[in-house]
Amino acid sequence: MILLLASEIDLGRYIEVMKISSRRSPWAERVVRSDWPSCNLSTLTASETLYVSAHGDNAEVEDKDPGQLADLLVSKGLKESVQLKKLKLMSCGSGITSGNNVPYCLRLAQELADRGGPKAVKVVGFDGASTVCDEFGKILAKDVSQSNYVNWHEFVSQHQTLYAHWNTTAENMPCTNEVEFKKNAETLWSYKAIQEAFGWLYANNKTYTKGSAEGKTFAASNKPEFWKK
Repeated sequence: MILLLASEIDLGRYIEVMKISSRRSPWAERVVRSDWPSCNLSTLTASETLYVSAHGDNAEVEDKDPGQLADLLVSKGLKESVQLKKLKLMSCGSGITSGNNVPYCLRLAQELADRGGPKAVKVVGFDGASTVCDEFGKILAKDVSQSNYVNWHEFVSQHQTLYAHWNTTAENMPCTNEVEFKKNAETLWSYKAIQEAFGWLYANNKTYTKGSAEGKTFAASNKPEFWKK
């Protein structure tokens, strides 16, 4: 299941969620938003992963500290009785471990356990300033923001104007349920300009992505420290 937390669903969010959901088959994952009536996390099973699609950093995910996010998840049904084994934060810097940082993913795992959520769930964050989904729906971490790519001027000159147009269009699309979300995502992806822009991003993001072992941070409430895979 993919849980949408972003206050606005922008173009990148539509395409990222579509790619992640379609890794095994078209729309293999259920998609819910925190304010939709269909958002019921109590139905999650041990074989599923809960992907949390949101903007953020190591301090907050969608303006929520770990305790606030834990409260939200529990209020939507993610209680101790749910047999969920893995929660993945699709959020920038959600697993940063440099310096004296206690990664957000570890704090969230502990807060979930303390506030009535699953005690054995493994929470995964990304040890990078931003995370990126590739064309196959694989989520990776990177240290360099896109605007600092050495060839970012290529994207600006070739794609930026149309990307901004379609991003505004995406943000204004009615999206009150899963059916509308999927229809919007498929409609947006049908445009050649969007495919070309993301093709450029997919190709160039690879230069700056970390490997899975260094880019992902794993945490659980029954372990005192985070660990790398």
